[in-house]
Amino acid sequence: MVYLVFDFETTGLKPGHHEPIQVAALRLDADLKEVGAFDALMRPLKPELASPEALAVNGRNLAELAAEPHPGEVLGRFADFARAASEPAVMVGHNVGFDLEFLRHAEAAYDLSIPRREAAVDTCELARIHLESRGSIANSRLGTVAGHYGIEFRAHDALGDVRATGQILARLMAEAPDLVQRAIAGTLFSALLADAADAEPGSPFVASVSAQFEQKGWLSPKQIAALVRIADRAKAPRPSPGSDDRRHPLPGRVGRKAP
Repeated sequence: MVYLVFDFETTGLKPGHHEPIQVAALRLDADLKEVGAFDALMRPLKPELASPEALAVNGRNLAELAAEPHPGEVLGRFADFARAASEPAVMVGHNVGFDLEFLRHAEAAYDLSIPRREAAVDTCELARIHLESRGSIANSRLGTVAGHYGIEFRAHDALGDVRATGQILARLMAEAPDLVQRAIAGTLFSALLADAADAEPGSPFVASVSAQFEQKGWLSPKQIAALVRIADRAKAPRPSPGSDDRRHPLPGRVGRKAP
């Protein structure tokens, strides 16, 4: 299995309206070892549409970006890098849906095609289930998750983000391999719903959330947290007979049980 951890820095949040200005990627082998890296800046073709707030977050300005290569050239090289993998890769990102939308627009705009597996792995979703929903972190932002694992990186730089994301994926794989495998299989949320339904058969809440997921294909952070709590309660070890204090012999009354 091959993983492609990737990230776009952009002129804003709207794919098709805003443009990528940086793309970076790591190619990881089945053991999550880095076997290749890509990083490049590109100039926006519609700088007048750039969001000043987005540029400030990225630490870029239009003047310096104007000297960078045409996006078609950069994205073509990125596609070549991705196609060099031995098989269609598992795409990985933190909030990967955002980056996939920009990738799809780039493929359409420049007649590119990047072979990839249908399901992508979102380390933000994994962290939300594995860490945030259990109170280990306050939120699932990249900086928060990286801080939890002691990972230092340059935020809002595409290469810095993908290196941090790759390290987070490795930690999650070590701590929750079944969860990562569900993401690779594209069953992350459906399996969570099934776990909750098994834990509380006939639950109106679980049924309602399942219906919403079937219709819309997403779950809110609050719904995820509630489902995790339900599923975890079912997995918690139950007291064995004799473990309850009421079943223990009282002091001075050995051999007799408390009433």
